[in-house]
Amino acid sequence: MHRRARILLLALVAACGGGEDPQGPGGSPFISFVGGDRGRDTVQSTLTASLVVKVTQQGGDPVAPGTLVRFQDHAYLIGSGLTSLFVSPEEDGFFAFDVTDTTDAQGVVRVGIRLGTVAGAARLVVTVPGLGYADTARFQVQAGNAAGVRFLPKDTAVYVAGTARLRGTMVDRFGNPRPDPVSYTYLAGPGSATATGEVTGSGFGRVKVRVAGQGFIDTGFVSVVPPGEIASIRLEDPGGLAIFNLDGTGYVRLPDAGAPQFGRWPVWSADGGEIYYSKGTSFTPGRLYAMARSGAERRLFPSPPAGLVEEVWPAVDRAGGWILFNNMGGASGVWRASPDGATLQRLTVDTGLYTMQLYPSLSPDGLRFIANSSNGTRAFTMADGSASAWSAPGSHPKWSPDGALIAVQNYDGDVVVVTSTGLNPRSIASGRAYEQGSLVWSPDSKWLLGRHGSTQLLELVQVNSGMVLPLGFTASLAQADWR
Repeated sequence: MHRRARILLLALVAACGGGEDPQGPGGSPFISFVGGDRGRDTVQSTLTASLVVKVTQQGGDPVAPGTLVRFQDHAYLIGSGLTSLFVSPEEDGFFAFDVTDTTDAQGVVRVGIRLGTVAGAARLVVTVPGLGYADTARFQVQAGNAAGVRFLPKDTAVYVAGTARLRGTMVDRFGNPRPDPVSYTYLAGPGSATATGEVTGSGFGRVKVRVAGQGFIDTGFVSVVPPGEIASIRLEDPGGLAIFNLDGTGYVRLPDAGAPQFGRWPVWSADGGEIYYSKGTSFTPGRLYAMARSGAERRLFPSPPAGLVEEVWPAVDRAGGWILFNNMGGASGVWRASPDGATLQRLTVDTGLYTMQLYPSLSPDGLRFIANSSNGTRAFTMADGSASAWSAPGSHPKWSPDGALIAVQNYDGDVVVVTSTGLNPRSIASGRAYEQGSLVWSPDSKWLLGRHGSTQLLELVQVNSGMVLPLGFTASLAQADWR
């Protein structure tokens, strides 16, 4: 009778770490797959042929009876979050993703294989812990019967007169794609779609397309968007900066700039050659950095003056290249710096918590800036820091590039635009709460870009009409700037 022990998940989490070979261990001359290797079937099938493993010693003799052999699903072992197969000692019938069994007198051990729910290559890592042997048995999981049709992705973007190819596919009940043919039908919106899924935009808006196959249907969308190049924070691990076009093309991952924290907000330099951002940790203050498109990073103020404690919320003077930012602590207030960091000037003086001027944004002529305080949004002169007589309610103000409007956010995230003197407030995209501070203007002042608080997607809002165009590919992106 074989001795068996199941290794349960809770006992293995600490023992099984990531970082292993993504293909599984290579072949051991002392482990042979006598039968059952390279099996294939559909999802959740139990293979008819058991996996037969023979373990030998040097010289070819079988190992001693009772030698422990361990079987582990490779996807589980590397921490992918998915389980591609399950294994069971042949006489047991209880399937798990990590089991042990022992060899018989011929050095052989047999286990049953049940495939998981994820189609594709599946690997079973076979080890003999006492001898240091390791090898990988391989299987193929095939999609099950058709259970639906799906757009992958369901939402994308294209420029006016540009073309995007939608990808619809038949899927099984677990969402695994199948090779069955599908067809596409244009439903609505400013554009057209061919039967093969090519969508062309003819004006700003949302194009709606249907994909169909074997009696199943799904609906996809294409946002027809204005041109623009975006710099943003990547939220996935590892994080960092990203550059991409609004139609989803030209995506570039820049090196890790630190996880997004208080006051990060990357902004383009005036010439678009660099991205400025604040980087710090929970234990160190934020400091301003510049990263070139090549990924080269430099600290803006390598030796800051004593009063410069924490540099956050950068903003750029597109005309003169100056960088405005908040200094939190010490000589707190709004400061400005030259692009090379050589020149520093304090523009406002905070005398207490309720006098702090936060989130500066420059006028296009570079002569004034707006900031937020307990009195709402006010304008200040660059020359002497004097404040305007007017104020407007709202937070995180942003001055439009043409100088005509200022966008602010209510504390529930709603967007309001006012004139450059704080008059004529007008709500746009009412009810769509955007993350505080996430709004930026398009270079032509006709659009705002923000991150929706619920969908966690970047969205375009047309200022005049309130039309909203979600960017379905931006779920892992935040804190964007537009050029």
